[in-house]
Amino acid sequence: MLKKAVSPLIATVLLVAMTISVGIMVMRFQEGTTLEFKERATRQIDKNLKCSLDISLKIVDVSNEELICYNRTGSSNLEVVVENQGSVDIEGVRIFLLDFNNNIKTADALTVLGGHNRTKYNISIATLDDGSNFTFPPTKVIISPILDYSADSVNICSDSELEVEDLDQC
Repeated sequence: MLKKAVSPLIATVLLVAMTISVGIMVMRFQEGTTLEFKERATRQIDKNLKCSLDISLKIVDVSNEELICYNRTGSSNLEVVVENQGSVDIEGVRIFLLDFNNNIKTADALTVLGGHNRTKYNISIATLDDGSNFTFPPTKVIISPILDYSADSVNICSDSELEVEDLDQC
């Protein structure tokens, strides 16, 4: 019985050191995951606050008539004058149109609209994305502010969208 083994004291120290090492690795992993989740949640909360508090769209009206209409020049277009009553600039608006045949047309008008400013958007809607024709008049128009626009994504603020159902010809 001349076999040598690790003494119980050294074995205990090694076991405690390994346990602490594994614990530190798990804590580091959790910390990174938690920070990533926190940053993502913070960005989403900031977007939601900006949408609900700092952006407020309104269709400009003159003598109680909203400045939104279609076919002013006989062409297939939609004209709307939008005012950003909020304090945050938006990169433009996304306009969703629906016709009597339930055809859908979506168009992005990328004209920057600063806080407390107004601009006129003129959107051509003659043909749909699939090449078919859009039937006039539109039965519904939804205008949503675009916070950020890139080739990869469009960040829309649906909390501040406008909805119009009764459109007149210009």
